[in-house]
Amino acid sequence: MKRIFYLVCVFTMACLCHLHAQNRARDEEPKVLFGGEKINISGFGGIILEFSSIEGHAAIMNGGGGAVLFNRSLFLGGYGLSLSNSVHKDAMGIRRETSFTHGGFYAGYVFFPHKLVHFGVSNKLGWGVLRLTPEDDFLSNTSPISDNVFVWVPQLDAEMNFSHWFKVNAGVGYRTVSAINNSFYDNKDFSSPSFTLSFLFGWFK
Repeated sequence: MKRIFYLVCVFTMACLCHLHAQNRARDEEPKVLFGGEKINISGFGGIILEFSSIEGHAAIMNGGGGAVLFNRSLFLGGYGLSLSNSVHKDAMGIRRETSFTHGGFYAGYVFFPHKLVHFGVSNKLGWGVLRLTPEDDFLSNTSPISDNVFVWVPQLDAEMNFSHWFKVNAGVGYRTVSAINNSFYDNKDFSSPSFTLSFLFGWFK
């Protein structure tokens, strides 16, 4: 929880500092009734890889996301991620494989996007499904154990522009999972520091 608190504080302070700088810049410009600043709207999509842990075991999630980009800085969109490696759990005397997927809203802000290397903040806020499925094919008729969960991932990002249409994003965050109700996993088993690597394609000029 402390890590989440620190990330939220950093996110809030960064946004306030940037908004203050923007307001000062606007104050220095002449005010006009028509023909003011135009909003540049573009977009991007790409591949997202997330490295984290589940109950102390290494976990790799992959998926993608996309968003509408305003003035090359503010973006609003969606994402989806799914656990790609095997994580096992003994539940009700049966060895089961864990599957975990989640998706939802994806939003953030990029600072100084015109620079070769720049920084930003982002949030993934969504919901997903945690499922425990018997590993043995002979038990395929056994009902899986499943939970609907909520997921929140605040994150600090660093980006490099490779071209006007491609950039790579690396981020460090903390995944908070809540609403797990079964007796075999706890919320803290899925709440974990995370590192993401994203390959983004779009129009960033």
